[in-house]
Amino acid sequence: MIIGENVSHQKIVADISVKELNRIKDFIRGAVYCWCKNNTDSKGQSSWFTTSDLFGGMSADRSGTPLQALVDWHFNNGVENHELRALKDLRFILMKVIAEDLRRSYHTGHNEKGRRNYQWTRIDSRKSNTF
Repeated sequence: MIIGENVSHQKIVADISVKELNRIKDFIRGAVYCWCKNNTDSKGQSSWFTTSDLFGGMSADRSGTPLQALVDWHFNNGVENHELRALKDLRFILMKVIAEDLRRSYHTGHNEKGRRNYQWTRIDSRKSNTF
């Protein structure tokens, strides 16, 4: 669930199967929960994160992950800058995963670079705030 800015959900370009999309969503959800658990301050508040924090830098290699399906689809369909287009789809899917997460609530906004960022609020629909 997203708290804060209104987020419009955009349809991804890659025409992948429902099974592939669900695997990607599960992979993203795992990355988000891992980030929120491992990047907290002394009060247990999660750090803000962007798509690049989760899937950029040392985590940019998509081979062997469900995310490769996005890159492959764009490459196989002759999309110019297929890696960048796959990343854009990944951002849209991340937004959807966070919006659909009924177990957690997230603030959203834009950082100083204009990138959408998220933060787990530790306010959720369950009594327990543990992972």
